[in-house]
Amino acid sequence: MLVLFTLLAVMCSRVSGLGTAMFTVAAIITLFFTETHLDFQRGQVIRVARLLGFLTVWHRDQAMSGFAGIQCDNATSGVWETWRVSLKSSTGRAIVVRTFMGSIREGRAAADAQEFAQELSKLTGLGVVDHAA
Repeated sequence: MLVLFTLLAVMCSRVSGLGTAMFTVAAIITLFFTETHLDFQRGQVIRVARLLGFLTVWHRDQAMSGFAGIQCDNATSGVWETWRVSLKSSTGRAIVVRTFMGSIREGRAAADAQEFAQELSKLTGLGVVDHAA
């Protein structure tokens, strides 16, 4: 897919300049949506990329046993914080399952994310491997 975008950028840059080509590639990328489904009964993580939300571009099934655990981490910016609960693969790559946002002062996002990570751990049988505070 990256090759297709590169080819499109080169073709557009010859016609109307690099700025237009980069805008075109960015616009095309925004047409793709990635969905992640967790099938607890089958023990599968299903990832699907769709063009315009309905045309399947790729579909991947991964066994939950292939993941090292549940990762819970955060990023702060001023008075706001964002917590992400992810499935962490054995290679270190993370698939974000859910995001929690809120003010640092309230601390609700942190509590909700940690609670969700524990629930997800119980459902998947995977332990919480990173619990950043």
